[in-house]
Amino acid sequence: MGKKINIENKISQHFLVLSLIISVVFSLAFPIFSGKDEQYHFDATSKLVGIKVDRKQIDPSSFGTIVTFNTRNNLGIKGYVDKYYLTKLDKVEKVNDERAENATLFDLRQYIVPAVGLFVGHHIYPSLGVMETFARLFNAIFYSIVMYVVIKKMRHGKLIMFATALSPTMIIQSVGASYDNINFLVTAVLLGFGIDLIFSKEKISTKRVIQLIVILMTALFFGKRNIYVTLLFAIPILMSMLIETYKLKIFYLKFTKRKELLIILLTAMLSIVILFRDKPFIIHLRQIFSTLTGNFISIGTFIRRGDYLATGMLVGTQEWDYLPVWMYGLWMILLFMLIFSESKKGISNYISVFSISLFFMNLLAMLWLYANSAADNPENVLNPNHYIIGPQGRYFTPLMPVMIFFNELIPISVINTEGDQKFIARLTYGFVGFSALFLLFKTIQSFWWLGIQGGI
Repeated sequence: MGKKINIENKISQHFLVLSLIISVVFSLAFPIFSGKDEQYHFDATSKLVGIKVDRKQIDPSSFGTIVTFNTRNNLGIKGYVDKYYLTKLDKVEKVNDERAENATLFDLRQYIVPAVGLFVGHHIYPSLGVMETFARLFNAIFYSIVMYVVIKKMRHGKLIMFATALSPTMIIQSVGASYDNINFLVTAVLLGFGIDLIFSKEKISTKRVIQLIVILMTALFFGKRNIYVTLLFAIPILMSMLIETYKLKIFYLKFTKRKELLIILLTAMLSIVILFRDKPFIIHLRQIFSTLTGNFISIGTFIRRGDYLATGMLVGTQEWDYLPVWMYGLWMILLFMLIFSESKKGISNYISVFSISLFFMNLLAMLWLYANSAADNPENVLNPNHYIIGPQGRYFTPLMPVMIFFNELIPISVINTEGDQKFIARLTYGFVGFSALFLLFKTIQSFWWLGIQGGI
């Protein structure tokens, strides 16, 4: 038992070391404005701390565009460094992006961590590259520390949270300067708290209820609309505490596939009601059906890569550093092993099915929101341009830990001995490290090596 506890304790320690290394390396390695929204994120971050600089003084690109490789490569490495890292930016009265300029400081609250980094970077050297790099560093280090605490506090599901947090999709988000970072963190805190409480079969208590309320209020304050479905995880958390407190054995009765499907459908309806209150219910149902039929290819893209075939769960990256399909396959194998490496706790099937259904409801909600918001006509969701594009796996990957509940529904186990546990842990460490190195290699190959070829 002592050795098992030691293995569990080391998971969080290994995460912190690996995550901090990744934070520093990738914050420096990723090229400036390599993501489509980074110009907006930079302007929003700079406005929050009152450091408004003329970004277009050296970078005329606008929101939604990536500075082309030809532009960078023609500069060569020396020219790139001179332009982005050594050129001081002038202060201006307004930031370049109008959306960021028109936003209130409250609207920009999700940028508070990278804003601190940008503030420090500006006082070190007021260039675009230095400010952006420090914003990334602060965001990534904050991510590492919070996730370390989450994993350390968990008594169950440590490895699946470890792997999810350091998947290529989340690495890219953690070393960026966007609000997606804090979105994942509030999701991880809720999932880590809930999974641990449910699997430990804790009874209801004032302390736990207050903690849950604080987590939910924090998520509502800092999170964006795209994580609202995740907040429904509070329902199985409360169900579990009530079941254990009042010994509600009815929730442990075996039920048919029809009842499982009914729970999923009820969860879907609840998600729709919460997310889509602005239009009649029947219109939303029709639009969702159109999205699924017209954009069905989007659901099948978890093993694909390309321009519009890139939902990219777990391995979703930018357009310039796609990981190969076989890497996705390896991640799925690891995920399967992690799901069924936990000891079974006899969790209520109702709780397990409800929790798992949240992942699919979140997927459905994101597909619909993207298709609907991208359309000129809100009811026209069949245009091919409304597919989810780019590294949108950031919206689905954070909920991967709920897949651990499959372990309670399916009689499969990949761990029988302490040696098996050690093997799974070491395999996870090794593969996550290899995956990060491969992503770094693709980054160097896609940008820096081409830059060297363009001339030092």
